[in-house]
Order: sequence, then C-alpha cells, then structure tokens
Amino acid sequence: MIRTSSIILSFFLALTFHNVFAQINLNEWVLENSTGIADADGDHSDWVELYNSSSTAVDLNGYGLSDAPAEPYKWVFPSLTMQPGEFLLVFCSDKNQFIPELHTNFKLSDEDVLVLTDPLGNTVQSIELEELPYNVSQGGVIDGSTELKQFYIPTPNDSILTMFRTAKLLSHQPGFAWRSISTICYCGLTTQIQSYHR
Repeated sequence: MIRTSSIILSFFLALTFHNVFAQINLNEWVLENSTGIADADGDHSDWVELYNSSSTAVDLNGYGLSDAPAEPYKWVFPSLTMQPGEFLLVFCSDKNQFIPELHTNFKLSDEDVLVLTDPLGNTVQSIELEELPYNVSQGGVIDGSTELKQFYIPTPNDSILTMFRTAKLLSHQPGFAWRSISTICYCGLTTQIQSYHR
C-alpha cells in the first residue's frame, strides 16, 4: 500500500512539474530586425518573445533556449520569474549577457530550429524557422497559440492583440462607390482580408 501511494505521488508530482513547465510558450520572433525594436546598445538584433500562458508564476532558472535540437541548453536562463500572462523579450544577438537585457549566445536564421527546453530535459516547444521578410515577425495567431501566422507589425514584449487594436489600414478611403470595388484591410497579418462592396 505504501509502495502504491509512493508511485501515485511520484506520478502526480511529475505531472504537476510537466504542466508548470509546459505553460511557457515561444510566442513571437523576428529573424531580420533592421528598423524594429533596438537593444540597450542601439542594435537591431533578432529576438524571441516568451509568454506565460498559465495561471501561476514560473521560474525560468534552468530553462534552455537553442537554435539547434542537438544542443537544447545552448543558452540557459538565469533565475527569473514570469508572472501569469507576462511576456519576456530575449535578444538573439550572440552577445551572451543577462544585464541589462537578456541576450543569447547565438543569432537566428531560417535554417534554424528554435527549441525551448525545461530544466528536466523535456522539450517544451520546437519550431522550424522559415524565411521571413525584414521586420516581419511570426508567432501564434493569438498569445500562447501553436497556430502560426506572420505579422507586418511585430509586438515585442506585448500581446499580439495590440497589433489588431492599433493597425487599421484600408486600401480605399471611406466614401460612396458607384461601382463594385475590392477593399483590402491590413490588420497586421500578412494575410490580406478582402471584402466586396457595391
């Protein structure tokens, strides 16, 4: 009976730890940053944004971030707590520093596989990067989602929903039309949304 209880307790603890670790997401990233957010040195480096989609705080101490699956702990996070719903920006600049900002010891390219690993060695998320235009990001269609989209308006350290609240660009000016026209609404997504009006 004691042995059975120990097994059940061990399973519960393992499941609990896995669930806590699994709440950190690779939320958004940029491979070619030429005019976007700059780091403390004024450089426009590649970057990755993490998101805590859980309802509990998570200590990132021991998490690994890498551009190669064979080296999951190529760069390791220091002791740093992410609160529920919090975003964290990491510059992928090859500067390898923790103060005043987080900088990995590698840069990103479209040939890389971005890997986030928890302290127990579990792969939290693994993403094959693809070629992106300059200053265009890719990430979850909503914060924490694994369904990926490209965004004309990156939102480092902020919710992707911010882009939808601020970006309202129309291909035609408001007014009356005497013939059928195609109107395109650019809402930050690289996918164009078309509607037809008469």
